[in-house]
Amino acid sequence: MGRTVTGLIAGFIIGAIWMFITTEHKRTIEPSDLVKSYERGFQDALNAERPSDRLEYVCAALWLKGGER
Repeated sequence: MGRTVTGLIAGFIIGAIWMFITTEHKRTIEPSDLVKSYERGFQDALNAERPSDRLEYVCAALWLKGGER
């Protein structure tokens, strides 16, 4: 029983410390960060210079099976 109580107390202390550490360092998101992220994502989505092989396979499958119902 002593080991169980010690384990519970240690778990509670470690959990409380972890919660304190993670809540202490939360970063607020600025609206300008959201705009920059959106613009970068938009530019990356329009960049069709080198599409991935998986994207090409999916597009080909959709094109080939487009006439099926």
